[in-house]
Formats: sequence, structure tokens, C-alpha cells
Amino acid sequence: MQDMKDQREKNTDTQHMEKQKMESSYAQEEAGMVHLRPHHGLCLLNFRGKGYSDDFSRNMAEMQEKLMSNPKTRVCITKGADDLCAQCPNRRGSACSSEHPPLFDANVLRETCFGYGQILTWEELSGATRPLSRNRLEETCPDCEWLSLCKEIVKNSPDMV
Repeated sequence: MQDMKDQREKNTDTQHMEKQKMESSYAQEEAGMVHLRPHHGLCLLNFRGKGYSDDFSRNMAEMQEKLMSNPKTRVCITKGADDLCAQCPNRRGSACSSEHPPLFDANVLRETCFGYGQILTWEELSGATRPLSRNRLEETCPDCEWLSLCKEIVKNSPDMV
């Protein structure tokens, strides 16, 4: 009887340790993961230092450098405010004061067949958004205040980031 009790306790301890190990692994993965709105896959490809504010531009430049230097960085497709929105003056809680970003996001999701909550690498996200940036900016980002700048960047950068 005592042997069965000891075995149950050992199994419980082993299960507890496995659960802790798994939770720790998930936490480590999450710590390095980037959260991005779908249309920011386009913005990051075309970003050249101009933004809504100095803080926003600095944050955008740091994110672009991080992703470009490590294309295997895991990205979670996020609905609403993301890691780039953290420094945006248009952020209102978890939303944007502009009605355009949700439309841009929906267009990118439709064209790439990605979904909210999906986790992929920056390499995969940028690979899917690069053709939109090169060929479909006007349809993907209609009325974006940065559209003319992005079109100019694409026109002058055949080997764009």
C-alpha cells in the first residue's frame, strides 16, 4: 500500500516538474516574441526613419534592426495595439485614433491568408508582405498618410529590405 502511495507521489512530482519546465519554455519563447499588427509587416519593410514622432521613429528603427538582423524572430500577428504602437501618439488604449489601421490589417490578412494569433517568423511575415509592398500598396493601404512615401521608397529601392 505504501509503495503505491510513494509511486503516486513520485508521478505527481514528475508531472509537476514537467509542467514547470513547459511553462518556463513558453515564457522564454514569449519573451523573445514580437507582437505585430498585420499591416506593420509592410511598414517595417518601407521604414526609412520618418514617423509620427521621434519616440515612434526610434522604436520603429529598433524593431526594424532587430527583425532584419534576426529573421527567425518569432512574430505573433496581433489585433489592435502591438509593439510598434507602444510609442505612437495616435494610440488610444489598445486601439488607434485612426480608422485606417483595421482596414489595412484586414487587407493584409486577406492577401496573405494569415490570421490573428498566428505565430510565424519575421522571415515568413516579410516574405508574404514584400509582394504587397512592391505591387499592391494602393489596394492594401488606401488613404494611408505614408502611402506616397512608401511608393517612392519602393520605386527607388528595387532590392528593398
